Amino acid sequence: VLRNGGSLKKTKLKWFYPVSMESFRLSQLRSEWTRLCQVLIDEQCLVQSVTESLAPFYYYKNTQGVNAAYRPVVLMDIGGGTTDFAVYENNKPMLISSVRFAGNSIYGDFPGFGMQMNGFYHKYHDIYQSKINGTGIDSLQDAYANVVNNAVSADFVSFLYSLERNTELKKKGISISFSEDLKGDYSMKTSLLLFYVAEIYYLANVLKERKIGTPAYLTISGTGSKVLDLIGGQPELEGIAKIVFNDIIGDEGKVELKRVDNPKEITCKGGLNMKTEDVVDDVEDLRYCFAASPKIENMHHVRLRDIDNEAINQGVAFYESFIDYFFDLNRKFSFEKKFGINTQRSFPEYKQILLEHAHEDLAAVLDARKAERNDPEAELEDSIFFFPLAGGLNRLSYYISNQ
Repeated sequence: VLRNGGSLKKTKLKWFYPVSMESFRLSQLRSEWTRLCQVLIDEQCLVQSVTESLAPFYYYKNTQGVNAAYRPVVLMDIGGGTTDFAVYENNKPMLISSVRFAGNSIYGDFPGFGMQMNGFYHKYHDIYQSKINGTGIDSLQDAYANVVNNAVSADFVSFLYSLERNTELKKKGISISFSEDLKGDYSMKTSLLLFYVAEIYYLANVLKERKIGTPAYLTISGTGSKVLDLIGGQPELEGIAKIVFNDIIGDEGKVELKRVDNPKEITCKGGLNMKTEDVVDDVEDLRYCFAASPKIENMHHVRLRDIDNEAINQGVAFYESFIDYFFDLNRKFSFEKKFGINTQRSFPEYKQILLEHAHEDLAAVLDARKAERNDPEAELEDSIFFFPLAGGLNRLSYYISNQ
């Protein structure tokens, strides 16, 4: 501030937090930010916390022609662990939804499954072992060995992605690109497309439940959003999203995708463009999660122990209806013509793989959540739709890797 000729007395500080942050942690950080700013900047320093799910809208609205005055706009931020949705109508935030279905759901390990049962590890371990050994770079070989020994599939895949930016490889003029390998892997692309369609399907059900129409714009950001580049081009991604929205919501609105290369930067720029009245101090009133079970949909606070056999059966039924829909979608929007996916060879087997362990996989995630929270009163944080889907996605990728 001082080096740029600013005044410390006029300085305002805005900081951003994920919508999934627990309220006690948020309160702690608010207090600490205020204390530090008053000590280090000025006693009258104004500090404002903004959820990172809402801020980007104001960047798009002020610089990219995105406006929610006539039709809704949805922001979708795909991270490693969670995907956050923010819905705007009349240029005001209407709801926020956060689910634990994101990049790690594609590349990571399902509860009870080790790295040896991960499709991406199983298919690419030997290939990349050979590529890295061929570079002659000892430090890279050691780093790869450490990642493999740690046996965390999400870290393994992150390491493969990082090779594109590796300075040692660039110095030697060696190009290794996991993205390019995946882009040309038309069998594994089925798993990636399933992930994308599932996100849109969930969002469409959220909008339908809240009586909101197909969004005019869907902005997509986050580290996990790079998977979209591996699936297809923007016209294809928009086309399939429009069909899903229209089918579930029951309207005919078109949707335009907006993406940027620097999501963290636009969060900051959007936050700076927010007026005082745009800031939502307590996002709890905006939170909504589509449960995928009529029984728990009508409950105000759903605890993990409330998910009984009736709720599980309803969740599995909803998941099964989605899998049926996904494979029927191929008739409306040819996966082979639009994305290069061969739907003739093993598609019937894929459907069976996704369905046959649904109850088992939902129960596995539920048990993992209970063990993680270790609290009989712990609340359900997202939709049980994603519980069997995470298992199905893992099983499908492993099955494909064996073909």
